Amino acid sequence: YRLIKHFKNNKEFLLHSLKTRNRDLSILDKIEKLIEDVKELNNKFNDVCKIRNNLASLKEKVDSSHIKKLKREITEATCKVEEELKSLLLKLPNLLDQTICFEDEIIFEHKGYINESIGVEYLEYIESKCKRYHERLLFYPHELALIKIKLINFLLHHNIANGFKVANVPYVMNYDDLEQSGHIPNFIDGLFKIKDQMYLIPTAEPSILKYIELMDTQDTQLICAYTPCFRNEDTSASQNNKPLIRQLHFDKVETFIFCKDNES
Repeated sequence: YRLIKHFKNNKEFLLHSLKTRNRDLSILDKIEKLIEDVKELNNKFNDVCKIRNNLASLKEKVDSSHIKKLKREITEATCKVEEELKSLLLKLPNLLDQTICFEDEIIFEHKGYINESIGVEYLEYIESKCKRYHERLLFYPHELALIKIKLINFLLHHNIANGFKVANVPYVMNYDDLEQSGHIPNFIDGLFKIKDQMYLIPTAEPSILKYIELMDTQDTQLICAYTPCFRNEDTSASQNNKPLIRQLHFDKVETFIFCKDNES
């Protein structure tokens, strides 16, 4: 019902997002129809319950098996429609800002486009919920940890469904491989060095690049990986990143496509 509420409150913006992405607009009509079907089935269920209660109050003999059968049939039909409705609602795109045109190009920018109040609200929420181990290292409580795990699983399954192969890659790489990926020397100050020219990875990219190199293939490869990322970078307090608390460690599901130039 949260999805239905989101749909009803944002029809205009959803229409804009669908048009911008050149998506089929008939999905909105289908959703409207299914919402009405759910309402109608709920009304039927309530009517059956009222009839049962009225007959009971009049002390009439009631064929309970018939009533139960009706309620079961309506419930099954409702569940079926609700599943179809949920699947369509989940296919709706994220809401685009009204400044995005058909080519996904921002046609104008203006100062302070990040809502300051949202950023402050987010910071206050993190402050109230998370426990700090360090200025930029946090313990996530139960509900945030579960959201994080579910997002990781959702993104991995989404990538697999779109043809990506999952790779489990090392979280530690040597100097030469990080130099090959371009993270050294440009970003060497932002890396965590362990010992003997070994570093914690700043992203899955150098590990996946090495993985493809070891596979020794020229065929197109679609690889995705979930890894922690370690970055010893300075934080700043500009308007554009005000809602962010930069972390020394964060997690990422990353996609990597290895292909020839003419197939890019």
